[in-house]
Amino acid sequence: MLSWPRGDDVIVVRVEGLPDHRGPYAEARDFYTDLTPGRAAINADATLSSQDALLPEAFALA
Repeated sequence: MLSWPRGDDVIVVRVEGLPDHRGPYAEARDFYTDLTPGRAAINADATLSSQDALLPEAFALA
């Protein structure tokens, strides 16, 4: 579990696993679940630009 402040919110994610290699964001997001209270989980068809606004660069590059 990881959490960090984002404005007035706290982003919470559960790491589900680690990839064998560094890959694109679309693959990296399969390795975590968004558990942020009061917000629907990030879904697979959300746009990349909106996802980058929520997650630190390390997740986008995982």
